[in-house]
Formats: sequence, structure tokens, C-alpha cells
Amino acid sequence: LQSRGITHATVIGLKAGYAIQSTVQSLCDAGLIVMVVKECVSDDDEDRFRAVMEHIIPIYAHVIYETLADFVEDLVGLKRYAEISRNSNGNSINNRTEATNDDSATPAHT
Repeated sequence: LQSRGITHATVIGLKAGYAIQSTVQSLCDAGLIVMVVKECVSDDDEDRFRAVMEHIIPIYAHVIYETLADFVEDLVGLKRYAEISRNSNGNSINNRTEATNDDSATPAHT
């Protein structure tokens, strides 16, 4: 990923205690800045989900978003995203690319 200039990764998916945890750890070990959208992660065991998301993922992930809306707002701004969606005339990929290349839309990482 880094050879392609990718420095950030956002992780979502199933099995917080398996696939999500190992993916986040691997990406972090590879030197990427890792973001997780909690609302978009699940597990079939609620206790395991809570343990992984509250105790393990924060060790590795740089940013943990509670909701997808928080993630989109931080990435490109919800108002900007809505504007792009409304104004899209089949050229939405180009519009989104322009929005994410705007320096003011770069998420702040702590």
C-alpha cells in the first residue's frame, strides 16, 4: 500500500474480534494511519465486540469514529458530501476525488 502512496486506511466490517482486530494490527504494523468506524463494525458476540472496540482497537487505531456520519463529516464534510451527491450528473467519482484532494478536507488526527 505504501508503495502506491497510501498512508491512511479506514477499517469496517464483521467479526471485530477476528478480522477487524487483525486487519487493524497489520495495517498499523505496516506504518499506516488507521481509522475505524465503530458503527460499521460488528461481531456475533456483544461482549467480545465491546472488549475489542474499547480495549484493543484504541491501542492501534489513530482515530475511532462512533458513526459513519462522523467519519464523512471529518473526511469531506457532510454538507460538501450532500452538495456533491446533489450536483452529481454521472460524474460523482471525479467530484468526490476533487473534494478529498482539498487540503481543508483533510481529517485531523490525534
